[in-house]
Amino acid sequence: MASKDKPTLVMKDVVCPNCGSLIRIEESEEQTCPACKTRYAYRPEINIVPQLVFERGSRNPFVYEVNANVLLGRDSQGFVILSYADYDAIREYPNIRSNYVSGTHARISVDKSYEIPKGNRDIVCRLRCTIEDDLTLNGTMVNGDLLKPGEVKELANNDVIILAPKSRRAVRITFKEKMVA
Repeated sequence: MASKDKPTLVMKDVVCPNCGSLIRIEESEEQTCPACKTRYAYRPEINIVPQLVFERGSRNPFVYEVNANVLLGRDSQGFVILSYADYDAIREYPNIRSNYVSGTHARISVDKSYEIPKGNRDIVCRLRCTIEDDLTLNGTMVNGDLLKPGEVKELANNDVIILAPKSRRAVRITFKEKMVA
């Protein structure tokens, strides 16, 4: 049961857990349940969205926003592709060709977390990403460190990922975190 003196943290319109009444939460305002007088407060949310930025030589970089688990690999023509890890039909092509990238080269896993930084009233929603080499022949490197097959590494802003680092056609990807209010 929520205290009538201390507001409960919510981020959208809610149904009061005490009495079942609908409470419309207005931005930056505290609300009181009309039926049982329980107090609720709104906290703005800031999203940190991860991106993969593929370098493509003299062409503009290809930017891919990561919002679900993704598989990095190569199709039958040698083009690098991104597909959802559950192998559904949705794919993205950064238009980079490298026969040194494996069909299933690396996996990026996404985990959502919420935090309230000290001294801040905003809620930060972060999609934390990890990368795992998928037992490839040519390897995966993060910030100059070669991942062991099956090794999982958490990615941070500006990390440099290189698929097939010792090959003539290595693929360079920069991991970025973009803040969206």
